[in-house]
Amino acid sequence: MPPFGPFMSELTIFLGALAAHPWWVGALFITLVVIAALGLAAVLLPMLQGGEGGDAPAAPARERLRAVAPPLALAAVVLLLGVYLPRGLAALLGRVALLVGGGS
Repeated sequence: MPPFGPFMSELTIFLGALAAHPWWVGALFITLVVIAALGLAAVLLPMLQGGEGGDAPAAPARERLRAVAPPLALAAVVLLLGVYLPRGLAALLGRVALLVGGGS
């Protein structure tokens, strides 16, 4: 939804696709964005609006370790990279920034 970041990034991608590629690339992008939005709405709207329920809410179910471990491991890696960035990775990111024109 405008004016939030995801909307602005999708709009920028769409305009870039129209400027640099045939028209069907932009149409495909918009089609995929609409499909993704409909999928999110199908999941989020019932949660946000509430559903048919009984008198008391059900007790929350405990998540299994194998369902929680991968996201926790990825979160730990992201946190670690936010605190400590290895020299090799920093150099690689610097070269990529220069390649795309974002560095000096």
